[in-house]
Amino acid sequence: MKVDDDTFINQRLLFDFLFTYIKPKFTDNGLAYYGGMIRKGPRDVLREGQWGIEKWEYAEEYFAPYLVGGAYIMNSKAARDIINFNSANKVVAFRIEDAFVGALADRLGIKPVDIPKTYSKQYDRFCGDKNAKIFHRVAPSFQVKMIYNWTTHGYYCTKPKSHEQIIADGEEFLRKY
Repeated sequence: MKVDDDTFINQRLLFDFLFTYIKPKFTDNGLAYYGGMIRKGPRDVLREGQWGIEKWEYAEEYFAPYLVGGAYIMNSKAARDIINFNSANKVVAFRIEDAFVGALADRLGIKPVDIPKTYSKQYDRFCGDKNAKIFHRVAPSFQVKMIYNWTTHGYYCTKPKSHEQIIADGEEFLRKY
């Protein structure tokens, strides 16, 4: 499992899902690559701006389907195959790590599988979803608040009054536990 520091994971829900739904449904080749799908169809490769990739880095016009970089899961065979392929072929890595991993997986025939209830950006719009498994782009101070809310109230979050209040609530939670 690869997880960014700005990603909140409800481990219980995620692992329950993986063991009941995913484990019996490995792809035909025994490779597993699971997470929140960026988009179901092709995504244009930008050549300028913050997410711009030079043509020499990645010549294709569209990215292969890939999973949100905040968190994704591979079995050891998929990870090993991707690393070996990258090493043997000296593939130029580009800075959009999730798209790069997706491109390597695509070259190996490893298809990404979407985990439902995975949210990237705007987590506050979805924090009332008790079945949510992964939230990406969550400030660490707010992750503490989400843990507190989940363990004490059974929900993730309410819209915060202020950043200071989130930190204060998180600190109070940490003092208790």
